[in-house]
Amino acid sequence: MVHKYYVTLLKKMFTSGTKIIQKDILYILNNPWDVTNQEWDLGTNNSPKHVLESILKKLSFCKKDGFSKIWKTGNNEPIAILGFYSVNEKTYRSIFIASKYMEDHAFYITRDLRKTIMEKTKTYLDCKCGLYSSSTHPQHIKWFALLGFEYRPEENIGSLRFFEFVFPGKGII
Repeated sequence: MVHKYYVTLLKKMFTSGTKIIQKDILYILNNPWDVTNQEWDLGTNNSPKHVLESILKKLSFCKKDGFSKIWKTGNNEPIAILGFYSVNEKTYRSIFIASKYMEDHAFYITRDLRKTIMEKTKTYLDCKCGLYSSSTHPQHIKWFALLGFEYRPEENIGSLRFFEFVFPGKGII
């Protein structure tokens, strides 16, 4: 059993907010979590400049019709960034990138991600949010399910797996 003090201490080891700056994104791109490295094809086919521009563009869409959130360590270093942005009426896509610190904070970031998504379902009733994932991590389908996404193999494109957020009984986000 984990001591209650230890759990409280771990929770204080990160903060969250909505102000995301280019420096945060660059930090993550230069210090990626293994899954982020694979998802964004860092170091092989995508140039860092192209990936940065793509992320900045998607985050600008989040400001227009959607939302974004960043988690940082106690030392103010970025752990992860989440964004939902509109692609057309009632249809959204998501973006998620994480730094090497995700390994140390995965449990609490995942819990907070789920909480954030559930809170947003009240705003985005009868909408849907999809994402494509190229991750080969053995637990990635279970992780998306834990966050509330359902795997939709009929929507796959090549090796990209499609997931859609479903909020039972209240609509789809």
